[in-house]
Amino acid sequence: VLACRAIFTPDPAIAVTVLMPREVRAPQENDMAVQHWIQHHSSSSSRFKPDLIECAENTQVGADTNVTPARVLVPTALQRVVFDSFQGLTHPGIKAGLGLVKRSYWWQGMGIDVTTWTKSCEVCQ
Repeated sequence: VLACRAIFTPDPAIAVTVLMPREVRAPQENDMAVQHWIQHHSSSSSRFKPDLIECAENTQVGADTNVTPARVLVPTALQRVVFDSFQGLTHPGIKAGLGLVKRSYWWQGMGIDVTTWTKSCEVCQ
């Protein structure tokens, strides 16, 4: 539960809670991209370590546990929600924005997504 608390507790530096554990689990289970990523990286030779972490509300959430704190595996339907939550606060730009998101979240191709979405932000330009 401690690992999960580190992910889902608002960061005082940015004062944002993006997602709650109960909002993540069902979309993770139904997202083929997340399930494929988990299956692909479940081997011992991968630098990523997908696993379920215990959270409040008796919820387990899929995460990359190779880093501390673990990073939640974000289903496709929630990726833009995560990005917009961080982007809307300070419009940090590509590098800093990616760093903020990567502290607690992960998805395949997130660098490309964050770059594309930041470049399309009128405030950032």
